[in-house]
Amino acid sequence: LIFFLGFGSRVFAQKEFEFDPVASKVIPKYLGEVILVKGVVTSKRKAGDKTVKLKLGTKIWPADLVETKKKSFLKIMMVDDTFLTLGPKSKMDFTKFKFKSKTDRIMDVNLLRGKMRIHFRKRAKEGDIRVRVGEVAMGVRGTEIMGNAFMTKNGTKVSQVALLSGSVLAEFPN
Repeated sequence: LIFFLGFGSRVFAQKEFEFDPVASKVIPKYLGEVILVKGVVTSKRKAGDKTVKLKLGTKIWPADLVETKKKSFLKIMMVDDTFLTLGPKSKMDFTKFKFKSKTDRIMDVNLLRGKMRIHFRKRAKEGDIRVRVGEVAMGVRGTEIMGNAFMTKNGTKVSQVALLSGSVLAEFPN
């Protein structure tokens, strides 16, 4: 029985975790887990073009394109203790993700459309976390921000960002 349990957990660990032999610790391969969901929220896996309906406890992976429908929202607890909330009719993805520990991670979050709120509870090194809201890119450290990205009826792209706490370095790429 002990052999079976050990084997079963090793198979599980290979799928969702990797082992860092230098630090002697297990590191998750996923970004976070759904802790609150209302309405219809889906994730399109970029690797396999598979669309999954998200529910409580679903893992979010680095290659996921997450989308909320009308009257829907989603809250994710990231592996670094960051809370990410996505509002109705929103779409987002992660263009970069490397996780070693809650304070040693690299993450690029990209809000393509809609509303997002992120509370980074653990301070990051300068340049390690970037958030793009439409046409605005921000480097964040121990920060809480809200962002909206949408297009007006005449086709103008609009990006709105609110800094709730902490500090942010905003860039406006061409």
